[in-house]
Amino acid sequence: MTHKILTIIFASIALTACQTDGGSSDSGTSSDIDSGAIAGSTAALTFQNGNFVVLDRSTVKSYFFPEDGPVELNDTIHVWNAETIFPEGQSSLYVGSDFGVTILDINDAGKFTFVGEATHIASCDPVIVDGTTMFLTLRTTNNCTTATGLNTLMIYDVSDPTAPLQLSSLAMNGPYGLAKSDNFLWVCTEEGLAKVSVSDPLAPALVTTYPETQCNDIIIRTPSETIITSDGGIFLVNLSTGTPIIQSDILAGE
Repeated sequence: MTHKILTIIFASIALTACQTDGGSSDSGTSSDIDSGAIAGSTAALTFQNGNFVVLDRSTVKSYFFPEDGPVELNDTIHVWNAETIFPEGQSSLYVGSDFGVTILDINDAGKFTFVGEATHIASCDPVIVDGTTMFLTLRTTNNCTTATGLNTLMIYDVSDPTAPLQLSSLAMNGPYGLAKSDNFLWVCTEEGLAKVSVSDPLAPALVTTYPETQCNDIIIRTPSETIITSDGGIFLVNLSTGTPIIQSDILAGE
């Protein structure tokens, strides 16, 4: 597959137009939101409920793009040390920060409402949500940690988003970006791409790790259309056989 095709697929994953059915995607890695964006777990911008949402340091901002005229800033809300943002359902936003996950609602006018939060010890915090289950990874690298930081996968029940309930955790080596397909999480770790069974959210289990597949984040549109990003470039990967197979790449510097 050529670089051009990889670029088109990557763009469609990020900015696919006009899906309106709401809810989780088939892969469970993101939400079919109004603008159809499929979010990565380390993303700092997304679309939700017809609005463009951006993290600007510790401020979450929503924008509206009118057909004519300048871009309009709709609303802002402060989330201390915000790092990542993930959309779910029709109007929910999950903002990962050094100290937890803040759950917001955004209406079609772009106004934010605080819903709830899950706090944790200071560690970096990508997050994804599949329906009523939230998955986040904590790691002790970079500057968003303390000497007592954690390296772990955490799973929460968010059926009541005002009061997230931790279900379980799994120690991992420097976990970072993650995505879900069927009953498996795929997690980028310092040891390579890890496959974790989450068929029972109360007992996640590491299946295997692929050290040859190094990554920072992973976005699953379908198992055969998976994008992973790393310091070395962007890769189109097929997970349909249960083992990551690189089909094409855009290497750093190309």
